[in-house]
Amino acid sequence: MVGRVLDGRYRIVHKLGQGGFAETYLAEDIRVMNRQVVVKHLKPSSNNPDLLREAKQLFAQEAEVLANLGREHPQIPDMLAYFEENQEFYLVQEFVHGKTLSEEIASTEKLTEAEALKILREVLLVLKFVHENQVIHRDIKPSNLMRRYQDGKIVLIDFGAVKQLSAMVVNTEGQPSVTRIIGSPGYMANEQQSGRPRFSSDIYALGVTIIQALTGLNLEQLKLDRQTGELDWQQGVQVNQKLAAILDKMVRFNFADRYQSVDEVLQDLDKLLPPTSNKLPSWLHLVKSSYIYTIPALLLVIAATLLLPRFLPSTEKATDFLQQGDRLIELQKYDEALTAFDRALQKQPDSIDAWNGKGTALLKLNKYDLAIAAFEKSTTIDPKSFAAWLHKGEALTAIKNYTEASQAFKEAWQIQPQSFEALNKYGLTLLLLDNHSEALDIYEKALKIKQDDPETWFYQGIALGKLQRYSAALASFDKALQIKPDYGKALVGKGLALNGLNKYQQAIAFFNQAIEIQPDLSEAWLGKGKALQALAQHNEALYAFEQTLKTAPDNPEIWNLKGESLLQLGKYKDALVAFEEAVRLKPDFQKARDNEALARQRLK
Repeated sequence: MVGRVLDGRYRIVHKLGQGGFAETYLAEDIRVMNRQVVVKHLKPSSNNPDLLREAKQLFAQEAEVLANLGREHPQIPDMLAYFEENQEFYLVQEFVHGKTLSEEIASTEKLTEAEALKILREVLLVLKFVHENQVIHRDIKPSNLMRRYQDGKIVLIDFGAVKQLSAMVVNTEGQPSVTRIIGSPGYMANEQQSGRPRFSSDIYALGVTIIQALTGLNLEQLKLDRQTGELDWQQGVQVNQKLAAILDKMVRFNFADRYQSVDEVLQDLDKLLPPTSNKLPSWLHLVKSSYIYTIPALLLVIAATLLLPRFLPSTEKATDFLQQGDRLIELQKYDEALTAFDRALQKQPDSIDAWNGKGTALLKLNKYDLAIAAFEKSTTIDPKSFAAWLHKGEALTAIKNYTEASQAFKEAWQIQPQSFEALNKYGLTLLLLDNHSEALDIYEKALKIKQDDPETWFYQGIALGKLQRYSAALASFDKALQIKPDYGKALVGKGLALNGLNKYQQAIAFFNQAIEIQPDLSEAWLGKGKALQALAQHNEALYAFEQTLKTAPDNPEIWNLKGESLLQLGKYKDALVAFEEAVRLKPDFQKARDNEALARQRLK
């Protein structure tokens, strides 16, 4: 996994950890300079089609929930992306630079009562937001509470909800169900261990976590009362009895005896904390006289508060706008992202990340010429910018400038020779330029990097077919179909290769399979029509060509083929109409012109 680039963007650096449900990796975002992310890799426990379909739906739902939480609360990591590759699922989240609570406890043996109280209150406030959004974390423990270096805040990481898809199995009725319990032993409340977590289950886990922090005891040292099932933790521990009572209620064995909401815990906790000071801010004392504010003075303060920011220099940095732009791209708000990147460029005109971001936003808005100009600015600043060359190639491909697109993808590949994405896109432009031998060489290089991508095997097969190496092409298409059995285009590829070998009946069988999977696949109808035409089955061929024209009405080749079948059926007038349309679409189409002349002759 290390070194692999996921979703064409996230290069795996090293493994951070592995649990029963997921593997977690540190990765770098190759499109954003100096940006590290966390990639969570989740594998469904079965390849049963019903389970995979259910898992995919669940994954999207839960990932979107996590994305909303991260978007709305500063102490929950941002969800940067989520995607599926080869029936496996990936979450990409903000990498939080910090130290876990378990590391803090290990370094100090245990926390003071004041420290533990502060953490308890802070996490409860985050948990209140989570529960208000109808989400149960399910896996609160010291290693999932991260103190961020930047501001010292506690960040709540590693939500358990999305892990369900790795715990899914197929039950005896053939229906997907979750049988493995989500959570960590020792921190799970009784009802959660039975597979029925509640909001109070998170309160239980947080209570155990704070007890650990206060006592310095590990889970094995925390004893349970055999008769009641309650935690027996206070022996030999000096702690405020009111705090102990709160913690005891948080970790009650029976959920009915436990706090039912975060608000209930906070209410009791507030009674322990000193009252907040009513002391006025120092700037208000300037206008205070004998504790009575004069109206003119108060108005002066209000005016100063409103007007002063206009005369102070902005503290926003280019990096702030860059992060904002990246986030807006992920939210598909491309116009707003463009504005953010422009503001970053006002702060830092030579920011390659800002130019790349601007180009990406323009590319998403289909403003290809402007996108190309932005990426060219990037490559002027840094000729070794992989992202700039790659995305410039995409923009050039969109306007069908395959020659320059090919060169851009080649530059990207030379900067990162192990980039599977760059190789694939380079290979495709070479195919479009009819450089079939060179394209074949590129696809062979790509397959040395990654052998489980069906599309790469498909395009290798196309290159081989163009070189009339039909048997080798069949082998490539077979590889693609082994990985993805319902890959319609690979079935068409097999049919085309069999057409090349004059095995028309076999070819028709594969074209029919492709049409069954994707009824409007024009390539399948076209290939089938050619095979039927070769077998002199012109009525059937005519029907196939007409189906092709439904999705490709501006293709002169198909009009010409339709005309040829009509000609063979003696329908000269209809054939002439078809040939005329082919010539209209492509005036220099000599074969269609010759057929047009033949049809006119037959009509005489």
